[in-house]
Amino acid sequence: MCNNDEQNDHLWGARINKHGRYGTSDCPKWANPREREKWEERGLILWDHESEQITRLWAGQALQLLEHFRTTDDWKQHGVIVGEPATVLYINDPEKEPEDVLDCQFELNPIRAQEVFDLLQKNEATLEEMNEREEEERSRALNNCYKILFGEEVWDKLARFYEVQPEEAIKAAQELLAIRFGKS
Repeated sequence: MCNNDEQNDHLWGARINKHGRYGTSDCPKWANPREREKWEERGLILWDHESEQITRLWAGQALQLLEHFRTTDDWKQHGVIVGEPATVLYINDPEKEPEDVLDCQFELNPIRAQEVFDLLQKNEATLEEMNEREEEERSRALNNCYKILFGEEVWDKLARFYEVQPEEAIKAAQELLAIRFGKS
């Protein structure tokens, strides 16, 4: 595995980007604009010069991968495929259920998988801290979305209702969303 200081055209690599905005000065020259953005984002960054691909996993996803390594042995013989979780929505076929997929798949042979496993183990505490911060950010973003959907006053009242009767507050929010989107 190569690190940022020793890249060449025949290598791959993995790193933990703890702070984000790592900088693109060491980003592979072949990276497209979206991959350059990934290079700077927090999380586990994987790259491969041969396939000219960069994949980024959030800290929580990297921790799930670490758990997979710890609880299974199949990867030691067959490797593992990782990628960026995404959901496919079928806009032209609303009856079709959304489908979970892995975008930007990255194949780790057993040797590469072991090196990533070692990297994740070494940085587990850092990943856990990053995951906590990511969850707080997701919670704030979701809270802001609900404020927009419901209006701030309604959302604040639902939040207070949730503190007293969580199940009923969730039902009320679901009913309001159904009304809002014409599905009642």
